[in-house]
Amino acid sequence: MRFDGWPVSSHLWLVILIGFLVFSVSVWRHGDRAPDAEAIGVVQHAVALHQNFTFGYAKSESAATKPSMFLPPLQSTVIAGVMSLDQNLAQSLQCHAWASQDKATTTCATAYRPFFLVQALILSLVPFFAWLMAWQLSGKKAIAWSSVVLVLLSGRQAYYVTSFSDNVFILPLFAALLFTLVVTLQSRYWLWIIATGLVCGLLALTQPIFAWIFYALLVMLSYWRATDGQNSRYFWQTAAQLVVPYLLVTGPWMWRNYWAFDTTALTDGYIASMLAERLAWNVMNGLELAVSFVWWLGGIGPDLASAAYPQEAWQRLDPAAAGGIHASVTEYSRQTLIAAGSLKNHLSYLLDAELWPGIGKHLSVTLAFIWRGLWVGGIWSLLAVPLAIAFTAVSISRRRTDITMPMSTCGLMLLMFAFVSADLPANSDIYIPMISVLVAMLAGEWFRHNQITDGQEPV
Repeated sequence: MRFDGWPVSSHLWLVILIGFLVFSVSVWRHGDRAPDAEAIGVVQHAVALHQNFTFGYAKSESAATKPSMFLPPLQSTVIAGVMSLDQNLAQSLQCHAWASQDKATTTCATAYRPFFLVQALILSLVPFFAWLMAWQLSGKKAIAWSSVVLVLLSGRQAYYVTSFSDNVFILPLFAALLFTLVVTLQSRYWLWIIATGLVCGLLALTQPIFAWIFYALLVMLSYWRATDGQNSRYFWQTAAQLVVPYLLVTGPWMWRNYWAFDTTALTDGYIASMLAERLAWNVMNGLELAVSFVWWLGGIGPDLASAAYPQEAWQRLDPAAAGGIHASVTEYSRQTLIAAGSLKNHLSYLLDAELWPGIGKHLSVTLAFIWRGLWVGGIWSLLAVPLAIAFTAVSISRRRTDITMPMSTCGLMLLMFAFVSADLPANSDIYIPMISVLVAMLAGEWFRHNQITDGQEPV
């Protein structure tokens, strides 16, 4: 039997296997990688949940755990679940949670390889959903496999295998969201609308900014369904099919927060902390702002900028610079928290004292961050991103809603991340499956056109 004649299920199992094997190389090479400083909060919450069945934190190993709602719950909960199955992992994380970084590297065991293999399996869902999405959009397995190859060539998923980053969960969940959107727009089947709501709920429990994209999709999909069906009742029907599963996923967490903290918010202080790190970048001067469009050009930007401009134009953009903006972000966040007086007032202080008075500068820097967010995957993006944008333009002219709405979702996330977050390019890694699918489809059309031009039977 020809490879193309295999059933879809066989292809999907092979995608999972290949993804797992590729990502497992990172486990073999970096399996002793301990949690970095940014992950310690997540680790401490996971340890507290594992030991005391309380989602919160403690000031020291011997102190009592206090309930918290600063962090979203999904990642820490999954880690705690794996800890209950792997005592070596539990002991390693319990040591790293409270030891200083210097002490941790010398005295704590690093029994992380089994856990990292689990993460490799989770991340293999990214090429899995890319394959499904490409096959759903094109109907061709060759294009689906080309999408998988492009996803793996980006190299970005492998980076997170041996980390304690929330992107381990965000990347496959966002890829799943894009796939459910595609199928919903093609089939109009209510079960896929429900699946979209469920995935949005899981994303919101991983990073609360995804709650905003749920609200956007709630309006977009409901309006599209009402317009498509030429009946206003479809608007409310679709809205209910999205809201109910979303609340089924997020509702227990919101009820927990209402019971413990008298609020139904998903987190408290997390968005403010994210925004503070973004506002710290508004100190860029005009020259730095202009040069940033060169510096942040995928892969080759720093070399081009350092060759073309004086050091003072780009030095503070360098992540390795001691006096750079990267190094000042944490201190800026701390100072604004002190000025706000409490974590509860942090967001309102940032909005009233920092964002709105300097909204013009913030929007200017946001444009630079949008540019920065486009070039995901380094050199890979220099070819892939322009081709994906070109195919999106073609899809708009063809009225391919099943392509333009998922791409609009990516565009909305790009705008939101650029406005409130400085964690780029990590946040932009979610666009890789969609970009890969569009590039593969464009290549497929080019190949088919050449066959027709040459008088051959198109494949």
